[in-house]
Amino acid sequence: MTPQHDLSVGIDVGGTNTDAVVISASGDVVAWTKSPTTRDVTGGIRSSLAAVLKELGPDQDAVSRVMLGTTHATNAIVRRRDLGRVAVIRLGAPAATVYPPLAGWPADLRDAVLAGFVLAGGGHLVDGYPIAELDRDAIRRFLDGLEGRFDAVAVCGIFSPSFPEQELEVEALVQDHVGVDVPISLSSEIGALGLLERENATVLNAALYEVARTSRPR
Repeated sequence: MTPQHDLSVGIDVGGTNTDAVVISASGDVVAWTKSPTTRDVTGGIRSSLAAVLKELGPDQDAVSRVMLGTTHATNAIVRRRDLGRVAVIRLGAPAATVYPPLAGWPADLRDAVLAGFVLAGGGHLVDGYPIAELDRDAIRRFLDGLEGRFDAVAVCGIFSPSFPEQELEVEALVQDHVGVDVPISLSSEIGALGLLERENATVLNAALYEVARTSRPR
């Protein structure tokens, strides 16, 4: 039997075929498949995923992560096209305020993606002790100030991969305040401990939501 939570699924969407492969923790290929890329993209992804999971049989419960690779997202970033406007919520004030979100991004990419940001009270120390109480009112004021001029929300808290509770609370707060239809990306579900790297990945994930949902193969 495969050890619990030992398997990873990788899916690559190409112009002709969609490939899926299952890799064990030791790097061995456990299962693989190739399916035609469908016009709606999602159909080919689902078909490939279903095929490798079927091949795994009862071991499919050991899959702990699914990774998707596609040139559609890369093209959107390179061309600065079809990217969503993201409201960025960083939890960590009064710490981690020297470098604002997306500080190292090219100016045109930052302008295309960033709807606004707030450095709100919150976050944790390495041992889980709160840096500050979660500033819910600051987050609500920030969202109200944007007046709906954003397509998605990215939430990033200090040490949230180890202590995700505040990010989950902010997710619920945003849904309650602006509606459940707004895509929300949580950094605790995306990256490792490094704050800026994880925040960048989370913002890109949020900006690419619509690209992933509606993209078509060229």
